[in-house]
Amino acid sequence: MEDEYRGLVEGVVWGVTTLAVGLIFAFGVLGARDEPPRVAMTAEQSPAATEAAPEPPPEQPEEPSAAPEQPDEPPAEPDPPEEPEPTPPEEEIDNPEELPVVGSDGAELGCAIAPDTARTLLAVDAAAQTRLDNAGVRLAPISPAATAEGAIEFPVRSASRVSCDELSGFIGHLGGMAFAKGQQRVELRRYRVDLASGELIAFPRSSGSDAIAPFSLAMDQASSVGTDGFIARDVPMSLTAAGARTVNDGLGESLFLDGDLIGQMTFAGERMK
Repeated sequence: MEDEYRGLVEGVVWGVTTLAVGLIFAFGVLGARDEPPRVAMTAEQSPAATEAAPEPPPEQPEEPSAAPEQPDEPPAEPDPPEEPEPTPPEEEIDNPEELPVVGSDGAELGCAIAPDTARTLLAVDAAAQTRLDNAGVRLAPISPAATAEGAIEFPVRSASRVSCDELSGFIGHLGGMAFAKGQQRVELRRYRVDLASGELIAFPRSSGSDAIAPFSLAMDQASSVGTDGFIARDVPMSLTAAGARTVNDGLGESLFLDGDLIGQMTFAGERMK
């Protein structure tokens, strides 16, 4: 009995074992049918190698290199000094009572100068002009004075009175004359000439400045007096000590001395009572 039982158990165990082995084999075969055959592939045949390689990105255009540094430009030449602008004429009062009616020599000044003939001319001396040119100084009229006939012409004031017979009287003028160098400028305006003494009075640029006597006239050296419509011709005009100091100080130059000749003055005009 015991042997029969043992044999039954062994048969069951064997059967179960055989069934299990069969199932394992069956599943192994079915799994093998579903898988594709495995073939050894080289690196060139691998899917990664056969895929198209991505195209390289387009080359970016090279940025233009910075412009080469330009060499430093040579320093600009300094501008030439500007010529000072002409000073506009001051308002000048033409007052008939402003000038004396009696000469410094006591002569009665009974004549005026006909307006359509009255003018005063200054011809600059050649040596004085050379000295000015060498120093870079320009002698220029102040309006309403102007350059005419190679000389500086000064309008004569209607208040001027002279002797009808003698070289005596006072001649007033409008405008003036300037000594200019660069930005420096010395202006002398409103000349008043004393025909008897030869003294020439002028006013500096500032209207509040006191009158000075920058020039003297050698009336006794005139080439002609009271002829052909001229009161006096070619009268030497020289700087005084005050005039030389005024010009030299104003320009910062030591150009002139007392007595230096500037030119010759001519007083034109017809006397009229």
